[in-house]
Amino acid sequence: MTRLKQQTYFVYILYCPLTHKSYVGQTSHLLLRFHEHRNGDSRWTKQLRHPLCVHW
Repeated sequence: MTRLKQQTYFVYILYCPLTHKSYVGQTSHLLLRFHEHRNGDSRWTKQLRHPLCVHW
């Protein structure tokens, strides 16, 4: 019998104080995903300038 390794996922909320917009996402690697958002690598959050992670 094989055991499946369970992956941990995070739900997070980003908020941009400049545009007053928020974004909800999910990921298995929270820090990597946050850096992708900050660098503009995500097409959904390119309009968020310097988003803050307000909840995870």
